Amino acid sequence: LDCEVIRVPGRLFPIEVNYLPELSPLPKATPPGRHAPSTIQQKFISQNIAKVLMMIDQKFPVEERGDVLVFLSGTFEISKCEEECRAYAETCRRWIILPLHSQLPVEDQDRVFDVSPDGVRKCILSTNIAETSITIDGIRFVVDTGREKEMSQGEGEEVETSQQFLIDKWISKASSEQR
Repeated sequence: LDCEVIRVPGRLFPIEVNYLPELSPLPKATPPGRHAPSTIQQKFISQNIAKVLMMIDQKFPVEERGDVLVFLSGTFEISKCEEECRAYAETCRRWIILPLHSQLPVEDQDRVFDVSPDGVRKCILSTNIAETSITIDGIRFVVDTGREKEMSQGEGEEVETSQQFLIDKWISKASSEQR
């Protein structure tokens, strides 16, 4: 084959995977037939993500740069987590909490690329939009809930009349490694 080879340099960074111990008692499992985490489970997830921010503040000096990227399954989960994280951020004044999903206006999405002031870290609460589409400089920590929303086709007699809806599901191992 006589064809031109194009090389695109990429950046690889060393990755250290840590699994956190259970930070709070896990609430009861989702009832059978439900795909999305219950409100109680979502509160559990949100509180534990806020605890991760506290752990980072305790372990790493504020002078050390390093933002956090959190993968959540959807906009509802992002808004609930944003409430918990903002409550912590308002008390310590060391965090900027930024949602990131496709329904946000472009100018709000672009805020994740801004450099935070000295002594302040960003916590970006994102759907899988940040999995492969973008690279955000300054990310040092990634928190992955292991969930995503996927479009599903309802059980109609004809494809045209069946409903489409989002289901909350576990991500694949490949998606987890990409994140």
